[in-house]
This record gives sequence, structure tokens and C-alpha cells, in this order.
Amino acid sequence: MEITKFAAQVKLDSGIFGEGTSSLVVETLHGVFEGTAFFQLRFTNRSDSPVRLKELLWHCTAQELPFLRMDKEDCSVYTEGWQMASPCGVRHYGDRDFRYNPDYLKHILAEEEDYSTEVNHFHAEFMTAIHNASSGKTLLAGFITSAEQYGRFRIVLGEEGVQSLDIISSGDGMLVQPGESVLSEKLVLLEGDSVQVLFERFADLWGKAMNARRVLPLPVGWCSWYYFFKNVTTQDVSGNAVFAAEQKLPAKVIQVDAGFYRACGDWLIPNEKFPGGLRAMADSILAQGLVPGAWFGPFMVEENSYFYEAHPECVIHDEQGAPVAVRDGVKGKRCFALDGTHPTALEYLRNTFRQVRAMGIDYIKLDFIVYGAIKGVHYDPRATRCQAVRRGLQAVRDGFGEDGFICCCTAPFGPCIGIADSERIATDFLPKWDWCSEPFSEAPNAWNVCRNVIHRTYMNKRLFWNDPDTLLVRSDNTKLTAEENALWYEIVRLCGAVVLSGDDMRTLKGEELEKLRALLERPNQFYAWQQETDLWENTMPTIVEAENKQTKAREVWGFNFDDAIKCIGGMEIPPHCARKLKG
Repeated sequence: MEITKFAAQVKLDSGIFGEGTSSLVVETLHGVFEGTAFFQLRFTNRSDSPVRLKELLWHCTAQELPFLRMDKEDCSVYTEGWQMASPCGVRHYGDRDFRYNPDYLKHILAEEEDYSTEVNHFHAEFMTAIHNASSGKTLLAGFITSAEQYGRFRIVLGEEGVQSLDIISSGDGMLVQPGESVLSEKLVLLEGDSVQVLFERFADLWGKAMNARRVLPLPVGWCSWYYFFKNVTTQDVSGNAVFAAEQKLPAKVIQVDAGFYRACGDWLIPNEKFPGGLRAMADSILAQGLVPGAWFGPFMVEENSYFYEAHPECVIHDEQGAPVAVRDGVKGKRCFALDGTHPTALEYLRNTFRQVRAMGIDYIKLDFIVYGAIKGVHYDPRATRCQAVRRGLQAVRDGFGEDGFICCCTAPFGPCIGIADSERIATDFLPKWDWCSEPFSEAPNAWNVCRNVIHRTYMNKRLFWNDPDTLLVRSDNTKLTAEENALWYEIVRLCGAVVLSGDDMRTLKGEELEKLRALLERPNQFYAWQQETDLWENTMPTIVEAENKQTKAREVWGFNFDDAIKCIGGMEIPPHCARKLKG
């Protein structure tokens, strides 16, 4: 794919400059990785003054790239999202971008300025794919490295296909001194007839370039959050561990979620519900021959924490020196974001998770990693937000050890690869079909979860183990119908990998317990994908094909996420239901 005709540009605080600028030089470099050509931009500051780099970007139109020129009705664009809750799917001419909660924009997108409510204006992170229905061809553009900068795309559709395409590597205002150079992340352009083949090829390249972890076995077990939420007690955790052992369930991990600590930042200081702290909880699980797991928000620091009181300099600040709040904490206290470039903060992470591992906890879930990517002033003025997140995660890994299992959650995908063993790929599946009354595309509604889980099957074991979220099969403490439970079960069975029960296993009835047992015994059986015609026509998947990895037997399923009966693959399927079509 020809890229030399693209306009290479650099965006600084002082403006946008092109290739012809004498003192600010931007150039396109070429290379080959795993037999595939990649491209990078290099910016060199030949001026006499330091500058702040906002973006390195290529800009092109259909005039420079004939592939982008097509009838507007033939043009479809697949947009990948930044983190698990960020929607991914197909947009068409005449559509608007996915609809987001305005209060969550700074966490759902890598860059808020990429978002537009205008018709035919779309954004993507890490990867995007453009499809021509007449030719059947697809062009995938994606960044196969993601440790230094966030890769992004802005796409505008017009009467003749793609009106403009911006391919961006974020600089985040990093300071570049005179004589210094900065490289963008590596971009690949892949073209083919099958988008699924392109997705797989891209993920293979991305995973290999980022040294994705493929060593530790797939975890199965139990998570406390989706039944007990913050009301969880040590008795709830130990009770489920005892039950799993007594019933000889093939659960290995027993993970306590949020609710055991004094305050965010004081992770090792227990609250009154866990008087013995994490060590006592871990000991009760180990006594059953199971693996203790625990939830943490490593970049979350509440203002009433002892850590913040001692080290206010370790959180991200604004230009005036005030700490940047990312959310309200408990009892009205604000929550700040740990600065992943500060030496004291990094030592705190290493030491905290070294102690966690010493307690016998071998599995940790790291949540709200996006808070570490909040905009603000960092200790290291040369660091990007991507680097700040990765340095913080690496400090956790250094303390926790190479053989401990790390699951990342609400995390930008890119900087986690090579550090995380598994990654949540969709927002929370909660015990209610329409948890959020507003139709926001990132909200924890069942259809948003299923859309992302199905679309992101290509990531599994290429970038990390896919974590679709916990399995719910219960009939108590839920507003899900039996059919809705069954639909989610098939999504996890076909498209998932990690399997953690989100029920109080002690309350499960006979059939419910056996369904859980069956999936715990045989996780990650299938490789599944949305049927390609269905993908380009529908934002919400309706037809999913799957192949058993061992037997090679194939199944085809129809999913109806609508509120009315829908004909899918020649079968009428009731609302919120799944039906096997073939296989």
C-alpha cells in the first residue's frame, strides 16, 4: 500500500507543520516486521528552542489513496475502541459516531477532540478498517506498537467514499529539546478480501511486536463483585471457596473484588468487614487448595488515604499545581490519579504488589487503569500519557513477579500488552438487561457488552487472554430473564476465554450449578467471529459463526438483542434470545 503520497505532519502547541519546514522536520520511515511493511513518522526539532509535541500524523484523501474512493453507499468503516467499554463496530454513510455519556468522554476516548456529533465523522483507536461493498475489498490501518503513544484515527465520509483520513500518534505535549527526535508508533496497512483474516493478521503482528504474554494458563473461578458488590464480607469469600472445594468445581481462582480496603491508595489496610486483611482472606482460600485473587485500582488515590497525605506530589496535577480529580471517592472524598512517571509512585506500586504476592495472592485484577491516562502535568515532562500508564503497570509487574497472573480492566489496550495476562474486552455484564436508561454506547447494558465481546474475539491469545466478564447463571438477586441468561451463556461459551462465576455459588440450583460446572471444565473451546456480511451490514451482531478448536465442529448462532421478534438466518428469534441456526 502506497503511503508516500500521504501528507506527513507534526502538530505542536504552536501550530501544524508539514514536511517542508526547515527547522521542524517530519519524515516517513519504512521497515519490515514479520514480513509485513510498516511505517513510522520521525520528528526532529532543529530549532533553537524546546517545543511541545501534540501529534504526529498522516493526512490523506481519496485523491492520494484511490482505495478510499467509492460510492458512498458502498462504504463501511469498522472503528476499534480505546478500552474495554469503548464501543467497537461498523458505521456507514449517514451515521453519526457512537453516542457517549458526556461525563465519561475523557475516559472512553484517547483524545476528546477526536469525537464529533456531526454526521459522517468517526474516530477509532489503535485500528480501523474501511470496506468497499462493490469490490469486496477491505483496507485495515493499525498500529502494531503501543508502548509510547496512543494511535488514533479520524475518518470523514463523503459523497465519494472516504473524504479524509487522519492517522495519528499522540505526543500529549511531551517536551522535545533542540536536536532531539521522536518516533511515532509503527503503522501497518493491510488489504484483503476477508476482514476476519485482516483482524487476525493485525493482532498477530501487534502481539509479536509488543511481546504479548502467552505463558500462564487460562484462569477459571469466581469473582465476588456481581453478586455482593461493595457489600462483600470475608464470610462471603471464604464461603464460596469452601463450596467450590466441597462441590469439586473446577474453579481455581477465588477473587475478592472492591470492598476490602480502607481507602483507594491504602490497599493493604483493611476495613471493618475484613478485620484480618488480605492475608487472612488469602489463607482461607489457600486452605481449600484454591488460588487467592484480589481487585485493585493501582492508579486510584483518594484524598483521605494515608498515602496521599504523605505523598501529594505523586498524583497528576493541573497547570496550577492542583491535583486532578478523576471521580468522587467514598463518603464524598475525591479520587486522584497516580502519576506513573513519579519515582516515589513507582516504588509504592512495586512495594505494594510485592507484599500482595507474599501473602499468597497469585491473581490480581487491576481496574480503572484509564485514570492513569488522565490529562495533566507529570513529573517527567517528556512522558506521554501512554508511557505513564505503561511505567505504572510495569512497576506492578516488577513487584508482583513474572509468574503472577495480572488481569487489566478499564484499561487502554495498547500499553497493557506484554504486561497483562488477560484483559477485559467489554464493559460490565450486570444482572439487568438495560442497566442504563440512556442509550449510551459505552453503558453497561447487555447489548453493549455482547457487541464488544463478539467483535474482539480476534484479540484472544494474540494480545492476551480475553476476559468477557463474569458468567451469570443464577435466578436469584437478578432482573435478567432465563432467556437473557441463556443468551449471555452462549456468548461466553462461544466467544469468551476467561470464565469467572459472578454468582453466589452457594445459592445456585441444580441445573444452574451444572451449567457453571460445564463451562468451568471446558473454557475457551471455540474460535468465533461475526459473519462477515453481517458485520458490514449491522453494528449489533446477529449471526456468529464458531469452530470448536479441538473437534473442528462448526456452529452458527443467531442473536436477537432487539425488543421485538427478529428474523435471523431464516429463523424467527424472540427478543433478547439466542438460537442455534446450524451445526
